[in-house]
Amino acid sequence: MRVEDFHYQHTYASLFSGRPDADLNDCILKDAIKKADKIWGSTAVHLIRPEVDKSDPDHPVLPPVLLRAYLTCSEPIGPAFDGSGLAVVWLTDACHSDSIEDLVARAIKDLAWEELATDFDY
Repeated sequence: MRVEDFHYQHTYASLFSGRPDADLNDCILKDAIKKADKIWGSTAVHLIRPEVDKSDPDHPVLPPVLLRAYLTCSEPIGPAFDGSGLAVVWLTDACHSDSIEDLVARAIKDLAWEELATDFDY
């Protein structure tokens, strides 16, 4: 597995006033998927559903960091291709002291690559 590209942003970076709510959170997640699709083209995009802090039911809060990675594997899913790829989107707590390798490894450890990734040719 290889990390071809990696993006980091604060989950609520565009929230200038007010507090998060379920609608805003849905918009953030949908936008994160759209951006991954826009950046990496026709590859499959998978969102790892975040744990939401619902301690205030009117203002649920997503984890503070939104991450995107485009991953490739030299082993294709189907034998007629050169490799496989997957864009993964996930949210996490502060992770400044973690390496990108560790962040990605933790995020994808339970993903069913063969079911989620798409094959490609060079």
